[in-house]
Amino acid sequence: MISSAWRDEGLDEWQAALEQSDGRPWIAMLAGAGAILLIAIVAINLSPVDISAHGAGALAAATILAALVWGGAWFLTLRHATTGWKIGVAAVLWGVALLIIAGAIAYANIALRIDAANVRRIRIDETGEPRLPPGMRAGPITRTMFDFLRDMTSERHQREAMFRVMGMDRLHDAYMVSNTPAMLKDCARFVRVEPKIDQSDRRVTAAIARVHTRLGVIVADEATRRELIKAFDKGLNINLSNMRRSSELQRRQLEIGGRLCTFLATHRWQAMGSQFMFYNQGDIGTFNRTITDWNDATREQTALVADARRKMTETGLLDGR
Repeated sequence: MISSAWRDEGLDEWQAALEQSDGRPWIAMLAGAGAILLIAIVAINLSPVDISAHGAGALAAATILAALVWGGAWFLTLRHATTGWKIGVAAVLWGVALLIIAGAIAYANIALRIDAANVRRIRIDETGEPRLPPGMRAGPITRTMFDFLRDMTSERHQREAMFRVMGMDRLHDAYMVSNTPAMLKDCARFVRVEPKIDQSDRRVTAAIARVHTRLGVIVADEATRRELIKAFDKGLNINLSNMRRSSELQRRQLEIGGRLCTFLATHRWQAMGSQFMFYNQGDIGTFNRTITDWNDATREQTALVADARRKMTETGLLDGR
């Protein structure tokens, strides 16, 4: 009886050991690693935070994610595994999370360098719109340059539109003035719009500052950021003096336009084609001096535009095709 009882108890223990769950650590490890990979991909793609600029925070988040996934695996099945397996699975999940983050940071840094290099491939078409070669994707640095160039194009168009409204493209033409008598009314309008040139200059300055600020946010590495800002400022300085002189000339053109408008509105003249014919010799002299100032400012402005286009063409920025 004693021998039989011993055999029954030994058989029961052996059978219980066979039936006891081992926690399926391999399945827990593979499923946990897959879950971490999936969650990390979704989080990295949806997060507005630049992972390369917050490496320490990203690694901390990876550690927390690995701990949460391990905790879920422990609750579901891993609690039945041996202590060695529990520790091993935790180490593997943590390592997978850190490797994913390290790979994402490396990829982000490579993408940033490619994006910085792509800035040199931006071309401006005849409409003033910046473009990249077909199939090339614009990253955050390229988009920053796009926004700046569009701001500059917008300022140029606004100034051109303002000058057209003032009649600056027609005020020197006797035929146009004689057929548009409203052009010689409210000659004080030229003085009133001069502050708009200053406002435009301030917007240009603000656009330059925005580029510096955005590059500071986008590029975490100080040396790379400094190099990009230096390259931007160097390219900007090619035309910055022209831009400043152009603003001075536009103010002068408005001042001359106001004088010419007032003179034509208060003196007798007749249109002979596009030429103004005056009845008084003194009026002819005054008009000639005023129109000489007008032509000189216009010629210099045209030369500045041509010089800017030449420099942009030489650097490859302007695409004339």
